[in-house]
Amino acid sequence: MSSVRASSSIRPSAQVGGDKLPSTAQLKAEHKISDSVIRYAMHALRTEGLVESAHGVVRVRG
Repeated sequence: MSSVRASSSIRPSAQVGGDKLPSTAQLKAEHKISDSVIRYAMHALRTEGLVESAHGVVRVRG
């Protein structure tokens, strides 16, 4: 799976601002992707302003 497809499948469209996204382990298992793809996808989502992270927790921006 490409990082572009990963970021679109991880995209927090059905979540409310402040909700936590699944852990890296959960995303790896669900989407069968590597850590590096998840990091790239999360970076893309942060760059778009859709999520924010602090202390290892990634939340949907609201």
